[in-house]
Amino acid sequence: MIKVYPLFFLLFALPIFMSAQPRWEVGFNIGGNNYVGDLTTSWGPVIRETQFGYGLFCKRHLNQSIGIRLNYQGGSISGDDTRSDERAERGMNFSTQINEASLLFEWQFNAKSRYTKGAVHSIATPYLFAGPGVTFFKPTTDYNEDNDNNAFFDPRDLESQKGMQVLSLNTGAGIRFDLSERSSLGFEASLHPAFTDWLDGVKYSGNPDANDWFMFYGMTFAYRLDMMDKDKDGITDALDVCPDHAGDEKFFGCPDTDKDGIRDALDVCPELPGSAFFRGCPDTDGDGTTDNIDQCPDVPGPGALYGCPDQDEDGLADNIDDCPDIPGLRALKGCPDSDADGITDALDVCPTIFGLTAFKGCPDTDGDGIPDSEDTCPTMAGLASDKGCPFLDNDGDGVTNPDDLCPDLKGTMANKGCPDTDGDGVHDLDDRCPYVRGLAGNKGCPELKKEDRDVIALAERSVQFEFGSDRLTAYSQSVLDKVSTVLKKYPEQNVFVSGHTDSKGSDAFNLKLSERRAQRCRQYLIDKGISAGRLTAKGYGEAKPIATNATTQGQAKNRRVEFELSLR
Repeated sequence: MIKVYPLFFLLFALPIFMSAQPRWEVGFNIGGNNYVGDLTTSWGPVIRETQFGYGLFCKRHLNQSIGIRLNYQGGSISGDDTRSDERAERGMNFSTQINEASLLFEWQFNAKSRYTKGAVHSIATPYLFAGPGVTFFKPTTDYNEDNDNNAFFDPRDLESQKGMQVLSLNTGAGIRFDLSERSSLGFEASLHPAFTDWLDGVKYSGNPDANDWFMFYGMTFAYRLDMMDKDKDGITDALDVCPDHAGDEKFFGCPDTDKDGIRDALDVCPELPGSAFFRGCPDTDGDGTTDNIDQCPDVPGPGALYGCPDQDEDGLADNIDDCPDIPGLRALKGCPDSDADGITDALDVCPTIFGLTAFKGCPDTDGDGIPDSEDTCPTMAGLASDKGCPFLDNDGDGVTNPDDLCPDLKGTMANKGCPDTDGDGVHDLDDRCPYVRGLAGNKGCPELKKEDRDVIALAERSVQFEFGSDRLTAYSQSVLDKVSTVLKKYPEQNVFVSGHTDSKGSDAFNLKLSERRAQRCRQYLIDKGISAGRLTAKGYGEAKPIATNATTQGQAKNRRVEFELSLR
């Protein structure tokens, strides 16, 4: 079913597109497809790998040079390692049916010369096209799995073997030769980059960092469907710039409703006679702003203010200026604000001093909600009951509120009014373990006991996995059980789990393996009751060795999992 989706889309959309209006062209192309990807070494057509290609298209001419084209491209592509000296030993091959539906924009260089002096002329027309598309494919890939070098392939797990659809581009060029007024024959070549590396069913070989793509080249035939005169103005639609509206030949079939010598399509004011200088619009007050955008069409004014005057020259037109005789601010509707406090001078009780709206433009320097004119201590925040002065001690700890870091919690002078519940010299605001006596250098938390640090060190030396896997050994599970017991004793500690490997195998394989192993340890600790929010895991592959990879002993040391504890 995948193979017919694009063709079905094209056939379904064709009558909808053609129902709009004439000026249409349909056609087909026949030629060859070539593929570029992991199973080929060439970036150009290879004759012996060329497969049959074909396509259909429907094009709407927006004007004589530009068109929009609904395109279907189909056929087969294939690749075979045995055709390459470099990859013959690998011995992979594939083939697939390609179906692409795309929407293209086409530009014909010299198409205007086809329609001149009321006649159609046969010419040769080069053109370019480009646009987005969707490609459907289902590769049949032989991975030559008997070859040891290809053992890592498992086609059963590849989505591409079940059929895929991906975004693609269709871009190319061609040249057409007119056979008659309606028909043309030409040659076309196009490139089709796909946003996937699975076009051939192969990703981790050949060109693993580049997406696959294919190209088409062949003959094309096109037929124009419209040679009519829809608006009955004596100019055929192919030559008529305005085929739906009767017009004059000197305007290429377009009308001029207001008879000002400017056709409606270019006339900004098609129903009002105007001048060519103003693109067909009038300017009654002669201020250089046409009436259609002039908000004061009978009074001259600058164009920046849509033709309205500005008597006080504050950049705000008089018709919307609340103070048209006094320069002011746009934000205040043209009225002045001498102290820039957002309150116009006319409403500001303190017009020369920056103030607050709540106090009608007067200041409250200490921000205690009492304006300076009524505040006995204008530079110190206080209470209204004390005429704005700060003399209260809410928690009764001997530290007045302005100096008390914890004004509602009874504390000590040494801790600036804050309590130290566990008495370890670190007040509760800064103590990560406020109910457990700890050390100041450890943010108020106790240090790990030596036996607990030994458990973490043992885990870094002893956690092992089955070869080439992220499955924990039974002994490693017992070690992680001890780690979970330690972590439950220190709930304030977070843990960063990092996975590392030796240099055997590829960088990509080792990185993924170390990530899975680190995540496996993290999940095991979560399953043992450690909060997931305390645990972070990351794999580094072979990037951070602690010993040489040139010896067996060094490789064994590099295959490790590290546990780094830090306070939450």
